[in-house]
Amino acid sequence: LRCFERAVRTGSTFNFLRVLDLQSCKQVTDAFLCAISGGRSSCSKTLQALDVRDCLVGDNGVMSVLLGCGQLRQLDVSRRLLPLNDQEQVSDRSLLFLAQKVAVGGVCCLEQLSVAGQQHVTDEGLSAVLAQAPSLR
Repeated sequence: LRCFERAVRTGSTFNFLRVLDLQSCKQVTDAFLCAISGGRSSCSKTLQALDVRDCLVGDNGVMSVLLGCGQLRQLDVSRRLLPLNDQEQVSDRSLLFLAQKVAVGGVCCLEQLSVAGQQHVTDEGLSAVLAQAPSLR
C-alpha cells in the first residue's frame, strides 16, 4: 500500500484502475484518500468503485474522494469496528457535502453509498442526500 501511495503522489499513472478494494486495511487514512483523489492521480479520473470499509478514514478523506473522483459509482465507508478517534469517522458532514455538491449542479455518478455502522451519520444527513439524489442506494 505504501508503494501505491508513493506512486500516486509522485505522479505515476493508473489509467485503467476502476475498482479499488482496500477493506480493513489500517494503512488507509484520509491522507491516502486525498492522494488518490487529487489532480495528479490519473486513477481519480477512472475509479468507479472504492471499498474502504473498516479503514481509518473520516470526513476529510471522503469529501476529497467525492470531489476528486468524478466517475465514482460505489463508495463503501461502512464500519464494523469502533474507530480510534473522531477523525476516523464519517459523519453528516460528508453527506451534507455530497447533498450540496448535487444541489449546485455538480455531476454525481454515485449510485451506491454504504455508511452502515458510522455512529455520526444521522437521519438528517441521510435525508439531505436522498432529497438531492433520490436514486442513490
